[in-house]
This record gives sequence, C-alpha cells and structure tokens, in this order.
Amino acid sequence: MKKILTLVLALALLIPATGLAFNETGYPICDDVITITVSGANSGTTDWNDTNMVAEIEKRLGIKLECTSFEADIWSTQFTLMLASEELPDIVINPGITLSEVSNYGAQGYFLDMSEYIEKYAPNIQAAMEKFPTYRNYVTSPDGGIYTLCTATENIIALVPRTWLNKTWMDNLGLSYPTTLDELHDVLVAFKEQDANGNGDATDEIPLSNNVEYTCSAFLNAFGFDTRATGYLLQADENGKVYLGETTDAYKAYLTYMNGLWNEGLIDVDFFVQSGDEFRAKAAEDKLGMYGDSAPFVAASKDISYDSNFYWIGALTGEYRDTATIVTNPAVYTTAEIVVNAETEYPAEIVRLLDYYFTEEGSLAGAYGYEGVDWDLNYLTIPGLEEFGVATMYQPEGFSSGEEYRYKKAIINEAFKMIVPIVNTQYDAMLQADEAQLEAMVPEYGWAVQFVRQGMNREGVQLVERFPTLLYTEAESTERTQLYTDIQLYLSNMQAQFITGQVGIEDGWDEFLAQLKTMQLDRLLEIEQAAYDRLMGA
Repeated sequence: MKKILTLVLALALLIPATGLAFNETGYPICDDVITITVSGANSGTTDWNDTNMVAEIEKRLGIKLECTSFEADIWSTQFTLMLASEELPDIVINPGITLSEVSNYGAQGYFLDMSEYIEKYAPNIQAAMEKFPTYRNYVTSPDGGIYTLCTATENIIALVPRTWLNKTWMDNLGLSYPTTLDELHDVLVAFKEQDANGNGDATDEIPLSNNVEYTCSAFLNAFGFDTRATGYLLQADENGKVYLGETTDAYKAYLTYMNGLWNEGLIDVDFFVQSGDEFRAKAAEDKLGMYGDSAPFVAASKDISYDSNFYWIGALTGEYRDTATIVTNPAVYTTAEIVVNAETEYPAEIVRLLDYYFTEEGSLAGAYGYEGVDWDLNYLTIPGLEEFGVATMYQPEGFSSGEEYRYKKAIINEAFKMIVPIVNTQYDAMLQADEAQLEAMVPEYGWAVQFVRQGMNREGVQLVERFPTLLYTEAESTERTQLYTDIQLYLSNMQAQFITGQVGIEDGWDEFLAQLKTMQLDRLLEIEQAAYDRLMGA
C-alpha cells in the first residue's frame, strides 16, 4: 500500500511546496521559513535543537529543523517502530542500516528517491559524484533510485593504514628506516637482541605486537594485496575477475614470512589472544617495537607529542610488490548518512539543503560549524607557514575543550558532514609543508605528520584504494551470510595456525584449499562477482 501511495504522489512531490517562496538556486533556499522534522540517534549532542547549527540553518537557508533524538541503545528499536507505523520524520540522520537495507526500504516506498531532485536542484552533489568516481555507484540502488547519501573525504590522511615503528629504539641502535620486508625483518631482530629500549635488560623488548587485525595489513600490502583487511582478502585482477587472496601463492608466501618471524621469537606470544587493554599496558611500558593502532600516543595513553618517538611504517616492497604502495580506504564512506521520508512535503527543499553541505562553506559548517560563530581562522606559527589558516574551535566556559564544544553545541552529531574538508585544517598544512616544517609540527599534530613524512613524502610511493565494499541484493545477502560467516571464521583460524606452526604451511596447504572448496567458496565468489560488476558498472 505504501509503495502504491508513493507512486501516486510522485508527480506532486516533484513540485516544490507552493506559497513558501522556494528558490531553485541561491540562498536562502526558502524566503519564508519552513519546518522540517529530523530524528536520529544521540551521540553526544544533548539537545539538537539548541545547537548553533540549527539556528544557522534557519537564519541562512530559511529552513527550521525540529529535532527529536534518541539514546543510541534504543535508536534501532525506535527506528523500526517509525517504519512499522509509517511515521518517519522528514529526515533521518545516521539511520544505522546498511546501504543494502536502504535499497530494500527505498524500493518498498519508505524513503525518497532523490535522483530527479539531484539532477534538477543539486549541482554540488553532482560535482561530488564526478570527483569521487564510486560515489554514484554506492548511493544508487539496484532499482536505479538514490535513497541515501554518503560522506566522502578530501583528506587522504584519514584513509591510511596506521602501523608504527619505534623510532627511539632505532635511534638507540643506529638503525636505518626499513623500506623492504627483508630490512624490516632485520630491524625486528635487532629489537629483540640488542636492548633496544636501553634499560639494561635485553630480554624485555617485544619486536611486533597488538594483533592480526591492526598490524598485518602492512605485511599483506607488501605481498601485493590491496587490502586494509587481514582476513577474507577479496581482490580483483586486471580483467575485473574477483578472487580470494588466501588461495594464492602470494598469500602462502605471506604466511611463510610471518611464520619465520614467529619462529624467531619476533612476534608477541600473545599476538592472537591478547585484549586491547593488555596490549596497551605493554605499549605504556615501552616494551613494543612495532604495532598497529590509531596512534602511538593513544596506545600508550600519553599526550600527542609522544608520537615523535615513532615512525609510520608501510609501503614495504618485496618479491611480490616492487613499487612502494600505500593502500588506503576508499574516499567514499559506505555508510548511509541520511535518508528522507518518501512522503515529505518538502523533497526539493531538503535536497537543496543537503546539496548546500557539499559546498565549501557547507562542508566546513558540517564538520566544524560556522566561522565567527563556532570557530575563527587562526594561523600556524611554523616558519614558512605563518599565513596558513587553520580553523580553531571556540571553547566557551563550561566546555573542557574545543572538541567538546564542537560536538555538544556547534553541530549535530556531524549530521551534515557530507564532505570531510581538508581546506583550513592542519592536514592541509601538512601536505604543503617541507621536512623542516613537518618536524616542527610533530609535537602538536603527531601521527598524521609522521605519516606524511614517511608515507606521502616518500619518493616513488603510489597510493591505491583497497578492494571496495560491495553491496548485495536481498536475495544475495540471505545466501551470502552463512557462506561468508563460515569461510571467514575458517580463514581466521587457519591464518593463526599457519603462522604459529600448529599446521605446517607446505603440509597443510592443499588440504586448506580443498576445505575452502568444500565450504562452497566458488558459490560465494559468484555472489561477490555479481556485486562487484554492479558496483563497477560492468
């Protein structure tokens, strides 16, 4: 019934609400203020209606947001009830459902198909679709409708793998920065044998720690895998044929390399079993030479200047990859950020509102709020960059930091952060700074500067996006779930057993491949291939 009603109303909805002075271009969007209802899960912003963002949208765009938020732990239930009762607000922020689920609900008539409105009223969304090649593919459902929008980022630094090598230990031992798998092996051996932390005890250093999930993508990249994952390594060859990386000779070589590190005592004995708290306790005690984590200062519970003690490590080369390669996450986040009620009175107005947040002013507003309201443009004092402006958040009385003010008062849960901007940020400064300027920035900006120094600025390095996130039809998802769950668990278990020597790599390899075939890997790859072909427009 809902789908039929939506189809009946479709032509009417293509016409903006009358009598409200809707402007097809320019701002405000409406000369006479309209009210749009908004809902979503609360993630730190106490009262959405009391944010500067709501006030500024009304003042600048002629749209009043009437917001109702729910605690995160009950949001899923509330959203389900809204759908069941057909009482959705005009806009739902961060609905918490997958892109595939968005497609299914959209096809049933719950969510607005924005495609025609985007074509007519949203030049900035169209520009983003041109700038980020997979954007249109991700937001377009199998039926051709656009029922959601995703966030995209201009900040490459936010997309990189984060693996760290102890610079202080290397300096203590007079070691050079490793760029190959063999050189890294030698560094880890030195960490183990030469009292790298300088405390007089040559037995308390752990060369490589944390766990597979956080640490091993740096090694896998060196073996030719364009992945940020460490298990279920989907890849595509030059002809677009999807295959599973774990079935290749390159993966077998990776296991052999890691097994060698294990046998030499270079990998933490707790690598496959330790908790995050156990890992962080070791990091805080300066026992670790290399690990993956969001940043060294986070792992060790220090301030950000602690990152000066570490190198970013990655882009390693070896037999299977002769070009230094950094594998990044996609610039388009595959999360449904916004859905719109199919029966809203104001479809064109809402699409224009969303389009505004793809402009330069809007992208900054969606991330930080408004200049002169929530932040000022200040200038870095680093020699040579004195005139480089960076947005500095206000910190009024009652707020412990500019970040707290940003989340609690300036913006709504990053609700309209459709483009993550790089302009007027410290990241923009880093990408333009020379080595001396970067060195001066490390104590304040930490890990990101170190990535630019050892990653982005390394001669001959190339950046490639990892294998994309795929979207599935309802039928594909139903069939895929069990196949994937069983196979992924098997791959994870076997990786640990191969690396630790519980199963010999040469002796167990053929049986490993045979078991995957028995578990219907071929059928799973057929599903992945169909989803990949759709995403790539094949």
